Formats: sequence, C-alpha cells, structure tokens
Amino acid sequence: RRGHYPRGRGTCGKSRHTMETGMRDDAAALHLDGLVIETLDSRRLTLDGRVWAGQVVAVTVPAADGAEIARVVAGLDERRVGGSVRVQGHDVTNRRPNDRGIGYVPAGGGLLPHLTVRENLEYGLTRRPDATADMVETRVKAAAEHFDLTLVLHARPHHATEDERMRAAIARAAVGYPAALVVDMGDRNAGGDADRVAALCEVLHGAALPRARAMAVLACSTNPVVHDAADALVAPVVTPDGV
Repeated sequence: RRGHYPRGRGTCGKSRHTMETGMRDDAAALHLDGLVIETLDSRRLTLDGRVWAGQVVAVTVPAADGAEIARVVAGLDERRVGGSVRVQGHDVTNRRPNDRGIGYVPAGGGLLPHLTVRENLEYGLTRRPDATADMVETRVKAAAEHFDLTLVLHARPHHATEDERMRAAIARAAVGYPAALVVDMGDRNAGGDADRVAALCEVLHGAALPRARAMAVLACSTNPVVHDAADALVAPVVTPDGV
C-alpha cells in the first residue's frame, strides 16, 4: 500500500439536521456507492459513503489520490472501474459534468488567469441555457459579498491573495447552486499555517449562497486540520497493484 491513510471516524454519517428531518438514506445529497477508481499506478481505491446537505466530509488521502477521486466524482476523469455516484438519489455516474449537480474546485482553485475574479465567477453561469443577465448579476453579487471578494472582483487572480483565489474558486462553483461540492485540497496546505487552513474549512462549511439550498461538501485532503474540522471522515479501501 502506497501513501498513508489515517484511520477515519467511520463512514459518512447523518448530520444533526438530517436526523431531525428524517431524510431517507437514498436522498443523500452525495452518495459514493461502492465507487472503485483505478489509479495511474494500477492500485484500486474503493469508497463507500453518504454526504448530507450541509455536511462537510473529508476524504483522508494523499494529494495525488485525492485529485483522482475529486475528478472522478465530478465526472472529469474516466478512471472509474466500478460502483456509482449518486446525487439526491439519482445515479449520475454516466452523466456529463455539467449535468451532475456537482460543483468542482481543483487544487489551487484553477481560476482562469486572463479573466478578472468577476469574470471567473460569471464564466460557468453565462454558458447555462437558462442564464439571464439578472440571474448572473444577482448570483455574482451575492457570491462576492458572501465570500468577501468585493474588493478584488475587478482584479485578475494573480493580484489577489492565495486565500482570496481559493474563496473565488469555491464561489465560482457555488454560484451554480449545485447539490454537492467536491474540493481537491491538493498538498498546498499539507504543512501550512493551521489557522489559514481552519479558516478555509469554515468557508467550506458555509459555502452555499444565502438563497441556495445547503450543499454536501466532499473535501479530499491529507491535512489533519481539515480532518479535524470535518463533520465526518471517510477513507478508501486500497487494493495494491497486481491484487
């Protein structure tokens, strides 16, 4: 087995809100149902767990594996060899990324460098068939206020701080009102300042915009600060290459 997978708190459990409202198990905002991913070095990662609306669940994996998991869940990578991804009870495994109801934040944020922060937030919205100028303006304004980006809206990403860029990347995913958000934390915070990482975790806990439904958040990270801040942990079962 390559890499270190810390022992988690078990499979993803129900949040307090979910238990009180009595949601059915098949209505989890995000359900990884025996999802099997083959890595580039021929290992297999198997994930089982449910993430409920308003809950942040951390996948405890090394950075390279976290990137592959995030991309497969978001529909950007075809390395799935078994199992399924379900969103609000619907199997989205074979749907295109834009049709899954899942927002994606790559490691480092992945903002387009030639666009301003505002244009990055608008980018996905303006390509939706139901987009209107009023809808785009309303959501971008709400995101700028919610994620404290007002002062950098007209700046290009390289003029913003690292934390502002990451908040902008989360905001860009959140303006689409997805049911779930998958975040590749990468290794940028693996040994970074604990207070900054904790602050980013707080952003993830409040990532849904004020008028949007609560999101399920899946954060792939090797950082113990992220693990401590999460509502639950899930670790993949790892099958070595050749087994």
